[in-house]
Amino acid sequence: MAADLAPNACSRCKGLKKKCDKGLPCCARCTRLGTRCQYDIGTQDLRPVQTPSDTDSHRQPHQLPTPPSMSTRQGSPDVQSVLSMLQVCDDDESLGRQIGAVIAGTGADVGIFCSTYFNTLHEWFPIIPSRDIYDRIATLSTGPSPDFAILVLCIHLITKIDRNSCDCQTMMQYYLTAKRFYALVTSSGRASKELIQSGIILALYEYGNAMADTAYVSVAGPARMALLLGYDKTLSEERPDGVASYVEAEEQRCIWWCIIIIERVIRMDSMDKQLPFITESPTPYSLLPSTSGAKIHLGVGLKLPGNPFHDSTPAVRLKTFALVAQSVYFLDRVIVHINTTYEDVNRKSELTAQLDQGIRAFTMSLLEGNYHDRTGHCWPHATCLSALLFLARDTLEVRDGSYKYEDSCRGILALRSVIRITLEGVRSGAYTTQTAVELVPIWGLHCLYLAATSLTEFGDQANKQAWEEDLECLHQTLSWFKSKWMLAGCYLDCSKMTTRILKEADTEYDHEDPEVCMGLH
Repeated sequence: MAADLAPNACSRCKGLKKKCDKGLPCCARCTRLGTRCQYDIGTQDLRPVQTPSDTDSHRQPHQLPTPPSMSTRQGSPDVQSVLSMLQVCDDDESLGRQIGAVIAGTGADVGIFCSTYFNTLHEWFPIIPSRDIYDRIATLSTGPSPDFAILVLCIHLITKIDRNSCDCQTMMQYYLTAKRFYALVTSSGRASKELIQSGIILALYEYGNAMADTAYVSVAGPARMALLLGYDKTLSEERPDGVASYVEAEEQRCIWWCIIIIERVIRMDSMDKQLPFITESPTPYSLLPSTSGAKIHLGVGLKLPGNPFHDSTPAVRLKTFALVAQSVYFLDRVIVHINTTYEDVNRKSELTAQLDQGIRAFTMSLLEGNYHDRTGHCWPHATCLSALLFLARDTLEVRDGSYKYEDSCRGILALRSVIRITLEGVRSGAYTTQTAVELVPIWGLHCLYLAATSLTEFGDQANKQAWEEDLECLHQTLSWFKSKWMLAGCYLDCSKMTTRILKEADTEYDHEDPEVCMGLH
């Protein structure tokens, strides 16, 4: 035996059944991969004594340093086990296997929960092509890449939500496990499509579970990864440089639109904070998401001033997700409009009227469309209703000391008309049924909440019984979502609290002179 060779293969190569050159102090394979190389006890004694500088030269980025008082050479079995717990997964192989082991430990069938995902959430948030999953599921048991393994773990997390059969503490532990693995995988500074998709799913989970601030922070990471990889360029170019094919460009465009959508949806819960967008706002020239190869500009058919595609019509019927993208563009415009300070008050009123008219025209086109799929028009419709409610409520805000009675009347009438449209949709079953809450996009919850709150504050209570029935209808629909999204429960509690406070205030007014409150009706 050569003096610089160990008698047996190292533990890592032996476990993976890889060829080992038995080099000391580290074999060539472990040195090349930057992983910890360890031989059995008999072989450890043959290794040359290493200086601290030698040890540091073989330590790779993910490996925690061993304290001097806990040297593995003198350590007892108990200390060895402690060190193995402190040892962070130090290469892609072991990290991917560990994430795969967590998934396997749940006892869930990967094929089943992936199928659940593609039949529910994917239909309204298509961030992952199905072939990206099914073609690679087999690798979970043989050594998946950590990027793919964390993506599957996040899919399992978001499909696992069922508060009727799973307690909140268990879900929180599972969420924290996925979050920590994601942080570990991304700590190397890597950027990949799978990590972008995983980060967006985590942000979606956080938003759905009433962690809007956390989701706003979480979405920043994958958004910046996508910027580094040039996904934003797919909105202005059919096939940017460096993209292998038009199919890949379409996938990247779809992912970038998902980032834009989830960020605007999250912003709906923090309008008072006026947080900046991480992603740049789309323009009428931006390309819509598509899976059929069609290249259609966002502004096609939208009735807005300054839109160069105002009078154009799409060459093909737009798919639902493309319509969602157009509706989110309106929501984006409304958010920017509300957060903008205008020197001329009349200018703001003029733009408010133009936005209201454009959104209502788009909404009517959705209702008139002939949709053969089960999604129909309700997903973009819900976004438009939220935008209209925000716009009308903003009209009733007096921020700069100016007040116009005409604008207030117009705002209240606009609110009541949107509330009626929302109620018609809910009662017709267009938005949801008690057994199909997973088929409804998460932004539909905010529309229900905003409609319920607006009905409480500005609804017509001339017919008290009808008003209470309408409010109960919206509350009942929100309650259906509580089993899937904690956000629905929070919305429901907030709406009921608002109702209770205003009812108590009305009770106090009943004891006052009726002429004082005459103008309120």
